[in-house]
Amino acid sequence: IESVSTKFTILNTNLLSSQPLLCPLLISLSQLQQAVEEKGRVSAQLRAVSQTLRDTQNRCYWLENQAPPNQHHKGLAKQGTVSVEVAPGAPQERNSAVVDMETLEAGELRTRLVEVEQSVVQLSESLAEERTRREAAEEALGLAEDRAKSVDSSPSRMTQRDFSIQLDTEEEWEALILNPNEHLVTRKVSVTHIP
Repeated sequence: IESVSTKFTILNTNLLSSQPLLCPLLISLSQLQQAVEEKGRVSAQLRAVSQTLRDTQNRCYWLENQAPPNQHHKGLAKQGTVSVEVAPGAPQERNSAVVDMETLEAGELRTRLVEVEQSVVQLSESLAEERTRREAAEEALGLAEDRAKSVDSSPSRMTQRDFSIQLDTEEEWEALILNPNEHLVTRKVSVTHIP
């Protein structure tokens, strides 16, 4: 991005020293530079949100795998030293409060995951829009460079031309003289050609 920005700055400087006809090109170049910079910022945001999403997913999976044994031990610790004798191999019921806590925590994590996924989708859409704008700006830049090359390659078109108007000697024409205090007056004026 920095090299593109540097190229735009150099191109802008070169174009500024060129003809005033290139002002619209300068505007499109600055818009292109802004679009490239904004694309960089959006890309960085997308990478950060993607990393957060991966971290959240990993944490969610880890908690789902770790929660039942940990929560079960916490539930036993909360119950105190009361032990219940159960036949070996018999199904053991988990405390409903522990199950509710696990469900609540998993639900919160899923909600956060959905929110992060939505922001990833929004950032992806924003990135797609930025790509479209960048491509349009690059196309405009290409056209601008082509115009600049054609202006540089054909200096004869830009040379100032001499124009002359030939008048017949002592040509007569009517002139309107406007005076706010008088009526409209027309007068014949004679013009002589000065060589």
